[in-house]
Amino acid sequence: LEATGSVRFNVQSFDSSSQSSSKGHRLSRVLSSSKQKKSKAAPQIQIPSALCNSSTHIFLPKGYDGSTIIVRDDEPSSIIAWTISTPEFAEAVGIKELKFTPTHQPQHHHSTIHQFRDCSACMDQMEEFGTEETADSWSNSYSGKQHPFERLVDILESDKKSHFELSNKCEKAISRREGSKSTFTCTAYYAKQFAVLRLFYSMFDMQSLLNSLARCTAFTPSGGKSGSTFVKTMDDRFILKAIQPIEIDHFLANAHRYFQHMATTYTRRVPTALVKILGVFKLSIKHPASVSAKDCCYIIMENVFYNKKVSKVYDLKGSMRNRLQTKEGATLLDENLLQELYGKQWLFTREYCKELFTMSIHNDTYLMSQFNVMDYSLLVGVCEEEKTLVVGIIDYIRRYTIDKRLESLWKSGIAGAAKKEPTVIHPSNYKKRFRQAMLNYFLLLPHKSTPWVLAQSQLKLESGLTHFLRHSMFSLFPVDKDNR
Repeated sequence: LEATGSVRFNVQSFDSSSQSSSKGHRLSRVLSSSKQKKSKAAPQIQIPSALCNSSTHIFLPKGYDGSTIIVRDDEPSSIIAWTISTPEFAEAVGIKELKFTPTHQPQHHHSTIHQFRDCSACMDQMEEFGTEETADSWSNSYSGKQHPFERLVDILESDKKSHFELSNKCEKAISRREGSKSTFTCTAYYAKQFAVLRLFYSMFDMQSLLNSLARCTAFTPSGGKSGSTFVKTMDDRFILKAIQPIEIDHFLANAHRYFQHMATTYTRRVPTALVKILGVFKLSIKHPASVSAKDCCYIIMENVFYNKKVSKVYDLKGSMRNRLQTKEGATLLDENLLQELYGKQWLFTREYCKELFTMSIHNDTYLMSQFNVMDYSLLVGVCEEEKTLVVGIIDYIRRYTIDKRLESLWKSGIAGAAKKEPTVIHPSNYKKRFRQAMLNYFLLLPHKSTPWVLAQSQLKLESGLTHFLRHSMFSLFPVDKDNR
């Protein structure tokens, strides 16, 4: 109960008209009525203090699936989870699939790394949902000949603004005596598009997504310099980042390009390495003691390291200026990686993985240049046990504004004399530098079918080097054993 933050009250008293009552129950009621005994009151449930205190809302209306989400004032994800679970939200976005529960869960369902990167698996799951056998089990039937997946893609690619706002004014009055007395309002930007994106991301299992968002806790990323407030869900599945209103405005102005880019990952199976933004929300909370409400904007992102045992983390920008981390246990930077490469601690990738990674970087950086953003970075996690590199592009909503341009000119001019190129440069130049750096950081391990390997098939490697290469392979994306 404390882990999920959702609770169901199913306590019922016996009814004389109930058809499910047994003969013994009916006989006991007859005997009690013949003796003219007073009927017992309905059973009472004492709510634990951990669930009902000055910071919780437990009497909010139920969601469209009948569940109740406990909202906590100090946990922003719980407010978001309740908002997107309400019947009002489902009716506003007009997406019937929100109420659909798959009959079986896809493989690797709880791995946010696999499910969005492996576009083919997601497409197969979507096509299966559209078959006649499973169509009858959907909670609502469809009209017309358009495939449900095509209709959802049309909603995702739409550039029409569909913002949604909901407050807790409908909360029962009893919570004003026993729970929090605060009032809150949640605004969901591009509600329809993000609702479709969350459906695709969760493989239509919205209940699992809501359970993750129901509880969260604050945390500070190691090595972060932005000073932003971060919150992660209790199960580490999602991360919420507080951003400035100016960043929200810039992202919303280019949101249609982001949604179209996400749609191509399904319709055309275009590879991407972006850390998915699954929602943009504005929360306004007002406590009785405060004069005005406190506003804060959050974006919901996937956690690329969810369910992964990561032993080392890199934050790579392709820049060599102030990119050396000296603190032990913190996130390593570009210069740390280069020092390891010079020390022959290489990171090899298979040919197929390197091609897929290069295509992803090319597609994503092209989108970033259209956004006119820079200073994004590649987050890399090294999984020693699985021999896998987990990657994702983060911080891609920072626009190249006039202050960033002046900073770049100052660092490259007066302050940058005889020094390295500044980190903040024009988006087009940042894109080129980022692509080239990512291409050089990860070394290619040739396959036996690589053309130049076939041409030099007579070349024999020493046994020591062969053993080293075999135990130094890393895969940027998980690959089935049959395809390795």
